[in-house]
Amino acid sequence: MEFLLEKGIDVAEYHNKGYLFAVIHVEIDYKRPARLGEIIEVTTEIIEITNATINLKHQILRNNTLLVEANVRVACIDKDGKPRRLSEEFVSLSSVRKNPKS
Repeated sequence: MEFLLEKGIDVAEYHNKGYLFAVIHVEIDYKRPARLGEIIEVTTEIIEITNATINLKHQILRNNTLLVEANVRVACIDKDGKPRRLSEEFVSLSSVRKNPKS
């Protein structure tokens, strides 16, 4: 959510407009362990946006060493759980080209 807020996208506002987001797929590769008390960095980037999904790449690093890499697909749904087309406003705020084929 912080990542989207930094992009100017208020997820709570979209929720109030009937745009809900659900994680539908996750792939995670654990490379190295993190230990309690260590300072880690989490990065997120939007890989692709389709009509109703957003693909995100997350990395967790410690001192520039990759600990975890995850790809997450989030679907935009309505209050009944049915797919909902992402708003053009959302797509344009994300500054990523939309893939219309999916």
